Amino acid sequence: MSGQFPQIAALRFIATALCTGTLLLGQPSGNSDVRSELSRFQDMEYRLGMAYIEGVQTDFAEQFTPSIRFHSGGVISGTAGANRYYATVSIAPNGQFSIEEPGIAITRVRGEAQVMKAQSAFLSALQSARMLKVENDRIQLGSADSQTNLTFARPAAADTLSEVKNTELRLVRFQNSGTPVGLPSSVTITLTFGDNGQVSGRSAVNTYGGQYTLTSDGKITVQNLVSTQMAGPSELMTLEHAYFDALARVIQIAVNGKQVTLSIDNTVLEFSAAPVN
Repeated sequence: MSGQFPQIAALRFIATALCTGTLLLGQPSGNSDVRSELSRFQDMEYRLGMAYIEGVQTDFAEQFTPSIRFHSGGVISGTAGANRYYATVSIAPNGQFSIEEPGIAITRVRGEAQVMKAQSAFLSALQSARMLKVENDRIQLGSADSQTNLTFARPAAADTLSEVKNTELRLVRFQNSGTPVGLPSSVTITLTFGDNGQVSGRSAVNTYGGQYTLTSDGKITVQNLVSTQMAGPSELMTLEHAYFDALARVIQIAVNGKQVTLSIDNTVLEFSAAPVN
């Protein structure tokens, strides 16, 4: 740490997630509307790059770097250290920012003392933020007295994907052109990002492989897909063809811990490394 974490008042932690809000991000009311600028980053993970807390520059351990995401409905979420957090926020067109009652909700995982202290400092700094600025590809949150400033930046897609590389991911949600697709409990569709730009997995009936390319801004291309040629029940073959078609069309990737989402417009493939119940 390059600075000691200041002694700051404890937050009111709420154990239930917040799912409503008063602000819909992405509804512009002019070029000066910060909310319109912020809509470009909706649902994207931004990681804390620089932090000044009560005037002291503070570093966080790399494996517990805090993050933030802005969602529709005025909801924010992210990692704070050992835990994830959620809150409903209000953002004015000029960037005035506040966290609404009942405050910040967090999960209840215990970590090492230093990690928990860093987490508390970050959440208190977030709670004290009163102004939001969007500059190029960075998001800044600051206190009214400018003594606390949190600067978030989008990590390179390759960095986030490295967290789940060579890990079998299971398809947990499939939306095809806006229509939810049912996933039978009898099959498990998987995807693994390997080394050297290789992808592989199991579909509804067949195994498959191919290549992918990734850009730093989160764009992805999956191509040259090939599969075995086994036949199966018509409903599973229909699911498999839809899955392969969607996988070949996706252009965006988002990685959140062990969750990976591939998408294009209203087509979404959401994978998880966690066991499917």
